[in-house]
Amino acid sequence: MKLKWLFLFFILGFPVSIYIFLQGFGENKFEVQVYYETGIDEPIGECSQVSGQFEVPGYQDFDTTFDTNTEGIVVYDPGTPNCDSCQYKINNLLSLSDKFKEWNDFKIVSLVQGDQTGLYPDSDGNWNVVTSKGKLIEFVNCGLNLEIPSISDNRITKNGVVVLVDRMKRIRGYYNVFDRKESDRLAVELEILRIGN
Repeated sequence: MKLKWLFLFFILGFPVSIYIFLQGFGENKFEVQVYYETGIDEPIGECSQVSGQFEVPGYQDFDTTFDTNTEGIVVYDPGTPNCDSCQYKINNLLSLSDKFKEWNDFKIVSLVQGDQTGLYPDSDGNWNVVTSKGKLIEFVNCGLNLEIPSISDNRITKNGVVVLVDRMKRIRGYYNVFDRKESDRLAVELEILRIGN
């Protein structure tokens, strides 16, 4: 009988004692990676090398008609009006937009190449959907340091990757939001940035 009590104490007591130990001496600290702190040595295509912390330029430099506010935390979504997986991406971005709808410093900016938004919803709240006639691919390559493999006739035909940019215009992550797990990772890292600032 004593052996059962000793065994039970060990099974229940050991995890509790580890938990108490970690609470007393451990420190939970989560950080979101900052990309290109020392610059970009191997830029994409015709883009220039950058030394020092890379900062995302304003999209106005690539499309003079662009007038959307990009201050604060921004998720850039370079896209196309229609593609075979676009609805997955849009659903995941809708979920993200809804989750952070009360956060005034956060926005999603979808830059859709062409004259129509296709499957994208109308701009609403913290999600701005902008049709771009400017140099979107140049902005994606040089401004976001992202190479999109699905391009035809200088137009994006498919892209699920979005880019997280912080208040200081630093890139904090790349996420393929065709994948729900990547969307969840983006949501977690946004939450870390929200709490940390």
